[in-house]
Amino acid sequence: MDTLPTLLVPLGFALLGYLCGSLPFAIWITRLFKGVDVREAGSGHATTTNTIRQAEFGPGALVLMLDIAKGFLPTWLALRTVGQNGILSNMPWIGKNPRDDIIPPCKIPPPSSSAHLFTVY
Repeated sequence: MDTLPTLLVPLGFALLGYLCGSLPFAIWITRLFKGVDVREAGSGHATTTNTIRQAEFGPGALVLMLDIAKGFLPTWLALRTVGQNGILSNMPWIGKNPRDDIIPPCKIPPPSSSAHLFTVY
């Protein structure tokens, strides 16, 4: 019974990282400020630099800050929740070495980064 919450916490943070990383701020901000789809103009990519080209520096800076925040927030929440040492798990399939029984919060940024590239939206 104790194993399920221990397993769900890191999976939940990984899912949160993926969902936050999937937020297409460049598309939303450029559409809000200029009314254009950033993917159909300039380089064709939903990036900060293309937002700067299409909607000027202010909206581009906002996209940059929001893109940084969507990677930072899930990792920060995981560190605040489980600490820097991670979650001690009592799962039987984890190795015998006590260091192997730690699921570190550093596993949160990879889903966030990959979601930035492969978004669900």
